[in-house]
Amino acid sequence: MNLNPKQEEAKNKVEWPLLIIAWAGSWKTATLTARVEHMIRDKNINPGEILMVTFTNKAASEMRERVAKVLWVEAPRSVYVRGNFPMVWTFHSIWIFILKDVLSRYLPEELSIWLKKDFVIYDESDKLSVLKSILKNTLHLEEKEFPARQIAFYISNAKNSLITAKWYEKEVDSSIKEVVYKAYIEYEKNLAQNNALDFDDILVKTLALLRIPKILDEYQEKYKYLMIDEYQDTNAPQYEIVKLLAEKYRNLAVVWDDSQSIYSWRGADMRNIINFRKDYSDALIVKLEQNYRSTKKIIAWANAVIWNNISGIKKELWTNND
Repeated sequence: MNLNPKQEEAKNKVEWPLLIIAWAGSWKTATLTARVEHMIRDKNINPGEILMVTFTNKAASEMRERVAKVLWVEAPRSVYVRGNFPMVWTFHSIWIFILKDVLSRYLPEELSIWLKKDFVIYDESDKLSVLKSILKNTLHLEEKEFPARQIAFYISNAKNSLITAKWYEKEVDSSIKEVVYKAYIEYEKNLAQNNALDFDDILVKTLALLRIPKILDEYQEKYKYLMIDEYQDTNAPQYEIVKLLAEKYRNLAVVWDDSQSIYSWRGADMRNIINFRKDYSDALIVKLEQNYRSTKKIIAWANAVIWNNISGIKKELWTNND
Protein backbone atom coordinates (compact mmCIF):
# COMPACT_ATOMS: atom_id res chain seq x y z
CA MET A 1 0.00 0.00 0.00
CA ASN A 2 1.02 3.61 -0.51
CA LEU A 3 1.70 5.45 2.73
CA ASN A 4 1.06 9.13 3.20
CA PRO A 5 4.02 11.39 4.16
CA LYS A 6 3.41 11.11 7.92
CA GLN A 7 3.08 7.35 7.75
CA GLU A 8 6.31 7.22 5.73
CA GLU A 9 8.03 9.29 8.40
CA ALA A 10 6.90 6.86 11.11
CA LYS A 11 7.94 3.88 8.99
CA ASN A 12 11.45 5.17 8.32
CA LYS A 13 12.33 6.18 11.90
CA VAL A 14 13.80 2.87 13.08
CA GLU A 15 16.52 3.87 15.54
CA TRP A 16 15.88 6.12 18.54
CA PRO A 17 12.58 6.81 20.38
CA LEU A 18 9.43 7.44 18.35
CA LEU A 19 5.98 8.54 19.49
CA ILE A 20 3.23 7.88 16.94
CA ILE A 21 0.02 9.76 17.69
CA ALA A 22 -2.61 7.73 15.84
CA TRP A 23 -6.38 8.03 15.92
CA ALA A 24 -9.13 5.72 14.76
CA GLY A 25 -9.14 5.18 11.01
CA SER A 26 -5.59 6.47 10.46
CA TRP A 27 -4.23 3.17 9.09
CA LYS A 28 -2.09 2.71 12.17
CA THR A 29 -1.79 -1.08 11.79
CA ALA A 30 -0.79 -0.75 8.15
CA THR A 31 1.88 1.77 9.14
CA LEU A 32 3.32 -0.54 11.79
CA THR A 33 3.29 -3.46 9.35
CA ALA A 34 5.15 -1.39 6.75
CA ARG A 35 7.61 -0.36 9.45
CA VAL A 36 8.41 -3.99 10.30
CA GLU A 37 8.84 -4.85 6.62
CA HIS A 38 11.17 -1.87 6.18
CA MET A 39 13.23 -2.90 9.22
CA ILE A 40 13.70 -6.45 7.95
CA ARG A 41 13.96 -5.98 4.17
CA ASP A 42 15.67 -2.60 3.92
CA LYS A 43 17.57 -2.30 7.21
CA ASN A 44 18.52 -6.01 7.42
CA ILE A 45 17.42 -6.25 11.05
CA ASN A 46 17.09 -9.76 12.42
CA PRO A 47 13.32 -10.46 12.77
CA GLY A 48 13.98 -12.16 16.11
CA GLU A 49 15.24 -8.85 17.53
CA ILE A 50 11.87 -7.14 16.98
CA LEU A 51 9.31 -7.14 19.79
CA MET A 52 5.78 -5.91 19.00
CA VAL A 53 3.31 -5.74 21.88
CA THR A 54 -0.41 -5.02 21.94
CA PHE A 55 -3.28 -5.62 24.36
CA THR A 56 -5.77 -8.03 22.82
CA ASN A 57 -5.35 -11.44 21.22
CA LYS A 58 -7.40 -10.23 18.25
CA ALA A 59 -5.12 -7.25 17.62
CA ALA A 60 -1.99 -9.39 18.02
CA SER A 61 -3.33 -12.04 15.64
CA GLU A 62 -4.19 -9.42 13.02
CA MET A 63 -0.73 -7.87 13.33
CA ARG A 64 0.99 -11.26 12.96
CA GLU A 65 -1.07 -12.10 9.88
CA ARG A 66 -0.27 -8.75 8.25
CA VAL A 67 3.45 -9.05 9.01
CA ALA A 68 3.49 -12.64 7.72
CA LYS A 69 1.79 -11.52 4.50
CA VAL A 70 4.32 -8.80 3.67
CA LEU A 71 7.23 -11.12 4.56
CA TRP A 72 5.76 -14.00 2.52
CA VAL A 73 5.97 -16.43 5.43
CA GLU A 74 3.50 -18.30 7.61
CA ALA A 75 2.45 -16.63 10.85
CA PRO A 76 3.45 -18.58 13.98
CA ARG A 77 0.58 -20.12 15.93
CA SER A 78 2.36 -20.18 19.27
CA VAL A 79 4.55 -17.74 21.17
CA TYR A 80 6.93 -20.66 21.75
CA VAL A 81 7.33 -21.54 18.06
CA ARG A 82 8.29 -18.43 16.12
CA GLY A 83 11.27 -19.31 13.96
CA ASN A 84 12.65 -16.33 12.04
CA PHE A 85 9.71 -14.06 12.86
CA PRO A 86 9.21 -11.00 15.08
CA MET A 87 7.72 -11.51 18.55
CA VAL A 88 4.19 -10.17 17.99
CA TRP A 89 1.87 -10.99 20.89
CA THR A 90 0.00 -9.48 23.82
CA PHE A 91 1.64 -8.06 26.93
CA HIS A 92 0.64 -11.02 29.06
CA SER A 93 1.53 -13.79 26.58
CA ILE A 94 5.03 -12.34 26.06
CA TRP A 95 5.65 -11.90 29.78
CA ILE A 96 4.49 -15.48 30.48
CA PHE A 97 6.96 -16.59 27.82
CA ILE A 98 9.76 -14.64 29.52
CA LEU A 99 8.81 -15.98 32.97
CA LYS A 100 8.89 -19.59 31.78
CA ASP A 101 12.10 -19.05 29.84
CA VAL A 102 13.94 -17.56 32.82
CA LEU A 103 12.55 -20.02 35.37
CA SER A 104 13.62 -22.95 33.20
CA ARG A 105 17.23 -21.73 33.21
CA TYR A 106 17.74 -20.36 36.72
CA LEU A 107 17.41 -21.85 40.17
CA PRO A 108 14.80 -20.22 42.45
CA GLU A 109 17.50 -19.05 44.87
CA GLU A 110 19.15 -17.06 42.05
CA LEU A 111 16.00 -15.01 41.53
CA SER A 112 14.12 -12.45 43.58
CA ILE A 113 10.73 -14.19 43.23
CA TRP A 114 9.44 -17.37 44.83
CA LEU A 115 7.98 -18.74 41.59
CA LYS A 116 9.03 -22.10 40.06
CA LYS A 117 8.90 -22.99 36.37
CA ASP A 118 5.77 -25.20 36.67
CA PHE A 119 3.68 -22.33 38.07
CA VAL A 120 -0.08 -22.15 37.62
CA ILE A 121 -2.15 -19.06 36.84
CA TYR A 122 -5.24 -18.24 38.88
CA ASP A 123 -8.13 -16.97 36.78
CA GLU A 124 -10.74 -14.62 38.23
CA SER A 125 -12.86 -17.43 39.67
CA ASP A 126 -9.82 -19.00 41.34
CA LYS A 127 -8.88 -15.65 42.86
CA LEU A 128 -12.39 -15.06 44.21
CA SER A 129 -12.59 -18.57 45.60
CA VAL A 130 -9.33 -18.13 47.52
CA LEU A 131 -10.34 -14.70 48.83
CA LYS A 132 -13.76 -15.94 49.95
CA SER A 133 -12.04 -18.69 51.92
CA ILE A 134 -9.60 -16.21 53.48
CA LEU A 135 -12.35 -13.78 54.45
CA LYS A 136 -14.52 -16.51 55.95
CA ASN A 137 -12.07 -18.98 57.48
CA THR A 138 -9.02 -16.84 58.32
CA LEU A 139 -10.38 -13.36 58.97
CA HIS A 140 -13.83 -14.58 60.12
CA LEU A 141 -15.71 -11.89 58.23
CA GLU A 142 -19.12 -11.89 56.57
CA GLU A 143 -19.21 -11.94 52.75
CA LYS A 144 -22.14 -9.49 52.75
CA GLU A 145 -20.12 -6.90 54.63
CA PHE A 146 -16.83 -7.42 52.77
CA PRO A 147 -17.49 -8.99 49.33
CA ALA A 148 -14.59 -10.95 47.87
CA ARG A 149 -15.02 -9.21 44.52
CA GLN A 150 -14.52 -5.81 46.14
CA ILE A 151 -11.41 -7.01 48.01
CA ALA A 152 -10.07 -8.48 44.77
CA PHE A 153 -10.54 -5.12 43.04
CA TYR A 154 -8.49 -3.33 45.71
CA ILE A 155 -5.72 -5.94 45.55
CA SER A 156 -5.58 -5.77 41.76
CA ASN A 157 -5.33 -1.98 41.88
CA ALA A 158 -2.51 -2.26 44.41
CA LYS A 159 -0.53 -4.67 42.23
CA ASN A 160 -1.06 -2.52 39.14
CA SER A 161 0.31 0.42 41.14
CA LEU A 162 3.29 -1.71 42.26
CA ILE A 163 2.18 -1.69 45.91
CA THR A 164 3.09 -4.98 47.61
CA ALA A 165 1.10 -6.61 50.41
CA LYS A 166 3.71 -5.50 52.92
CA TRP A 167 3.60 -1.88 51.77
CA TYR A 168 -0.17 -1.78 51.54
CA GLU A 169 -0.29 -1.11 55.28
CA LYS A 170 0.63 2.50 54.46
CA GLU A 171 -2.53 2.74 52.31
CA VAL A 172 -4.86 1.82 55.17
CA ASP A 173 -7.15 4.74 55.97
CA SER A 174 -10.51 2.98 56.35
CA SER A 175 -12.05 -0.24 57.64
CA ILE A 176 -12.31 -1.69 54.13
CA LYS A 177 -8.61 -1.06 53.45
CA GLU A 178 -7.73 -2.66 56.79
CA VAL A 179 -9.50 -5.80 55.58
CA VAL A 180 -7.82 -5.52 52.18
CA TYR A 181 -4.41 -5.33 53.86
CA LYS A 182 -5.00 -8.47 55.93
CA ALA A 183 -6.57 -10.36 53.02
CA TYR A 184 -3.73 -9.28 50.68
CA ILE A 185 -1.14 -10.73 53.08
CA GLU A 186 -2.98 -14.06 53.29
CA TYR A 187 -3.67 -14.13 49.56
CA GLU A 188 0.03 -13.75 48.77
CA LYS A 189 0.82 -16.61 51.16
CA ASN A 190 -1.67 -18.80 49.29
CA LEU A 191 -0.10 -17.94 45.94
CA ALA A 192 3.37 -18.79 47.23
CA GLN A 193 2.25 -22.08 48.80
CA ASN A 194 0.61 -23.18 45.54
CA ASN A 195 3.34 -21.91 43.18
CA ALA A 196 0.68 -19.74 41.58
CA LEU A 197 0.26 -16.23 40.26
CA ASP A 198 -2.73 -14.24 39.14
CA PHE A 199 -3.25 -12.09 36.04
CA ASP A 200 -1.66 -9.02 37.64
CA ASP A 201 1.34 -11.01 38.90
CA ILE A 202 2.33 -11.88 35.34
CA LEU A 203 3.44 -8.26 34.98
CA VAL A 204 4.73 -7.78 38.52
CA LYS A 205 6.88 -10.94 38.50
CA THR A 206 8.28 -10.20 35.04
CA LEU A 207 9.29 -6.74 36.24
CA ALA A 208 10.98 -8.28 39.30
CA LEU A 209 13.01 -10.61 37.06
CA LEU A 210 14.03 -7.83 34.70
CA ARG A 211 15.37 -5.85 37.63
CA ILE A 212 18.08 -8.52 37.94
CA PRO A 213 20.96 -7.08 35.84
CA LYS A 214 22.10 -10.30 34.13
CA ILE A 215 18.55 -11.21 33.11
CA LEU A 216 17.79 -7.70 31.92
CA ASP A 217 20.94 -7.72 29.80
CA GLU A 218 19.83 -10.97 28.14
CA TYR A 219 16.51 -9.55 27.01
CA GLN A 220 17.90 -6.18 26.04
CA GLU A 221 20.20 -8.03 23.66
CA LYS A 222 17.43 -10.36 22.53
CA TYR A 223 14.90 -7.60 21.73
CA LYS A 224 16.71 -4.52 20.44
CA TYR A 225 13.71 -3.00 18.67
CA LEU A 226 10.46 -2.47 20.54
CA MET A 227 7.04 -1.39 19.29
CA ILE A 228 4.19 -0.90 21.76
CA ASP A 229 0.66 -0.49 20.43
CA GLU A 230 -2.19 1.11 22.44
CA TYR A 231 0.37 2.73 24.74
CA GLN A 232 -2.35 4.79 26.42
CA ASP A 233 -3.56 1.60 28.12
CA THR A 234 -0.29 0.75 29.87
CA ASN A 235 -0.21 0.62 33.66
CA ALA A 236 2.76 1.11 36.01
CA PRO A 237 4.29 -2.41 35.69
CA GLN A 238 3.93 -2.38 31.89
CA TYR A 239 5.50 1.05 31.64
CA GLU A 240 8.46 0.02 33.82
CA ILE A 241 9.00 -3.25 31.92
CA VAL A 242 9.11 -1.45 28.57
CA LYS A 243 11.38 1.24 30.00
CA LEU A 244 13.85 -1.38 31.26
CA LEU A 245 13.90 -3.30 27.98
CA ALA A 246 14.43 -0.13 25.95
CA GLU A 247 16.98 1.69 28.10
CA LYS A 248 20.08 0.13 26.47
CA TYR A 249 19.41 0.69 22.76
CA ARG A 250 16.47 3.14 23.01
CA ASN A 251 14.91 1.82 19.79
CA LEU A 252 11.40 2.25 21.15
CA ALA A 253 8.32 3.17 19.11
CA VAL A 254 5.00 3.62 20.89
CA VAL A 255 1.55 4.26 19.44
CA TRP A 256 -0.66 6.56 21.49
CA ASP A 257 -4.35 7.42 21.17
CA ASP A 258 -5.62 9.35 24.16
CA SER A 259 -9.17 9.17 22.78
CA GLN A 260 -9.36 5.39 22.98
CA SER A 261 -8.12 4.45 26.45
CA ILE A 262 -10.27 1.56 27.76
CA TYR A 263 -8.26 -0.04 30.58
CA SER A 264 -8.46 2.50 33.42
CA TRP A 265 -10.22 -0.21 35.45
CA ARG A 266 -7.02 -2.28 35.16
CA GLY A 267 -4.66 0.48 36.22
CA ALA A 268 -3.99 2.12 32.84
CA ASP A 269 -2.39 5.47 33.58
CA MET A 270 -2.76 8.32 31.10
CA ARG A 271 0.13 10.06 32.87
CA ASN A 272 2.45 7.57 31.16
CA ILE A 273 2.56 9.87 28.13
CA ILE A 274 3.98 12.58 30.40
CA ASN A 275 6.51 10.07 31.72
CA PHE A 276 7.37 9.03 28.16
CA ARG A 277 8.06 12.60 27.10
CA LYS A 278 10.23 13.06 30.19
CA ASP A 279 12.15 9.79 29.76
CA TYR A 280 12.54 10.27 25.99
CA SER A 281 12.69 14.02 25.55
CA ASP A 282 14.49 13.52 22.22
CA ALA A 283 11.73 11.33 20.74
CA LEU A 284 10.41 12.10 17.28
CA ILE A 285 6.65 12.79 17.42
CA VAL A 286 4.59 11.88 14.36
CA LYS A 287 0.85 12.61 14.18
CA LEU A 288 -1.29 10.44 11.90
CA GLU A 289 -4.19 12.85 11.48
CA GLN A 290 -5.49 11.75 8.08
CA ASN A 291 -8.58 9.58 8.47
CA TYR A 292 -9.42 6.87 5.92
CA ARG A 293 -12.58 5.53 7.54
CA SER A 294 -15.00 8.46 7.83
CA THR A 295 -16.36 11.28 5.67
CA LYS A 296 -15.57 14.99 5.80
CA LYS A 297 -18.82 15.84 7.58
CA ILE A 298 -18.23 13.23 10.31
CA ILE A 299 -14.63 14.38 10.80
CA ALA A 300 -15.78 18.01 11.06
CA TRP A 301 -18.24 17.04 13.79
CA ALA A 302 -15.56 14.99 15.57
CA ASN A 303 -13.12 17.91 15.52
CA ALA A 304 -15.80 20.23 16.92
CA VAL A 305 -16.11 17.92 19.93
CA ILE A 306 -12.39 17.19 20.33
CA TRP A 307 -11.45 20.87 20.37
CA ASN A 308 -13.42 21.29 23.61
CA ASN A 309 -11.19 18.85 25.50
CA ILE A 310 -9.02 20.59 28.07
CA SER A 311 -6.60 17.67 28.36
CA GLY A 312 -4.97 15.32 25.89
CA ILE A 313 -2.89 16.01 22.80
CA LYS A 314 -4.19 18.62 20.39
CA LYS A 315 -5.20 17.19 17.04
CA GLU A 316 -7.00 18.16 13.86
CA LEU A 317 -8.32 15.17 11.97
CA TRP A 318 -8.93 15.43 8.22
CA THR A 319 -9.97 13.24 5.35
CA ASN A 320 -10.25 13.21 1.56
CA ASN A 321 -13.38 11.07 1.73
CA ASP A 322 -16.45 12.92 0.43
